[in-house]
Amino acid sequence: MGQTAATVFSGAGVGFAANASLRAGKAAQEAGDFNAAATINEADYNARVATYNAKVAELQAQDAIARGQIAESTARASTASKVGAIRADYGAQGVNVDVGSPAEVVRSVASGGALDAMTVRLNAAREAWGFSVQAASERSQSEAIRQKGSVDAWNAKTQGNVARSAGRNQAAATILGGAGQLIRERYGARRP
Repeated sequence: MGQTAATVFSGAGVGFAANASLRAGKAAQEAGDFNAAATINEADYNARVATYNAKVAELQAQDAIARGQIAESTARASTASKVGAIRADYGAQGVNVDVGSPAEVVRSVASGGALDAMTVRLNAAREAWGFSVQAASERSQSEAIRQKGSVDAWNAKTQGNVARSAGRNQAAATILGGAGQLIRERYGARRP
């Protein structure tokens, strides 16, 4: 009777150990699934932030161009006003502004003003280009974040599945090892 009780307790221990391995494997798989979902959610959020930043940079580029156009128009108007004032001053003095030094002064002011206007346009284009590059970078970052999130989620899910398989294998090994032990205890080990 004593050997039978020991065999029953030993069998129960094997069952409990196998069940624990199965539960641990299932828990690891559920943790992997949870981590995969959390990774996807985090990647999606970060990708949306990068996409938003790209849109902001695109708007900043458009704003830079618009501000540049306004500043260029203002510079051209200021130059036209200066040229008009110079011509009026020379005209009030009875000087012909179309020849000689007065004509050179008018051309110089007009040329300098045109150069200022072109500089304003170029600076606006450079600023807009910088924002456009930033927008492209943010869009690339968004895509990279999404791809990395997918890979990390796949890894987490795979690790969970591997852990569950390991738990099943451990449970099977426990059962087989326990069954072998019980058979040896019950029927005695036969040695060759």
